Amino acid sequence: MAAAYEELCRIFQSGEDIRRRKLNDTPRNQKIVTPEAELAPSNIRDNTYRNLLSLLTLGSMHRESLLMRGLSGDAIDQLGYRTTPAVRSGRIVAELLERGCELEGVPGFYRDHETGSWKLDIRASGIMIPDRNMIGEIEAIQIRLDRPYKSKFNNLTSVDKYYGTTASCCPHFAGPHDSDAVYLTEGVMKADIAQHLSNALGQPRCFVGLTGVGNINQFRRLLKELATVHINRIIVAFDMDALINENVRNARHRVLQEGSDAGFEMTPIAWDEKYKGIDDLLLSFKEARAS
Repeated sequence: MAAAYEELCRIFQSGEDIRRRKLNDTPRNQKIVTPEAELAPSNIRDNTYRNLLSLLTLGSMHRESLLMRGLSGDAIDQLGYRTTPAVRSGRIVAELLERGCELEGVPGFYRDHETGSWKLDIRASGIMIPDRNMIGEIEAIQIRLDRPYKSKFNNLTSVDKYYGTTASCCPHFAGPHDSDAVYLTEGVMKADIAQHLSNALGQPRCFVGLTGVGNINQFRRLLKELATVHINRIIVAFDMDALINENVRNARHRVLQEGSDAGFEMTPIAWDEKYKGIDDLLLSFKEARAS
């Protein structure tokens, strides 16, 4: 009995010694690298995200907030906005796999380190907003946070998770791009709302939203895409806080400069600063018409 106890102690001690050696052999400033999956093609992400959103619903509180911002009930349904799931993530993943959806390389999904099973990474509650490219594919999903932290929006991502993937957003197209001009604004939701309100006012326009006013790489991608469909005029409708926010002002200046250098007709517009965004301005027009 005593011999068995001593042997058990020896096994535990040897394991502890190995753990300590591993810790001591790792420099304190060395970052532990988590394996990351390569970003899946846009058509794969689109299929997975469409199926994901079809399994979710939009909460009444979120629907009411969107109605107050100027969207109609039909528009909300067509846009595919959803509330982040609070529970059932395991069942959601199982259903996606049963439908034949690919999860590898789709931001928001990762593997459990111990079992290898797929997981859905929801980091905060809010409204899930599809980020659609020029041909209507959902390349990413933004989340309008219920409790903003540093920013009002986060991207659905599984960065830093085991075989997770970093989100990759695209210039978001709202409305048909069948004219020679697009309106450029900041934010996916803002572009959706502004496009819907322009329709309601009888003057439909195509809006493109960048997922961050300073996202110059997204803007450069936009220039290439617009050139393929022979759109040569960009009306820059960034928020009016450019008057007091140096970051927004500098971002607008860079967009105007790079667009002009690329051969586009760049037209900045401004309005009464009591309406921060182009969506706020158009909503005021709609309300004035209704009164």
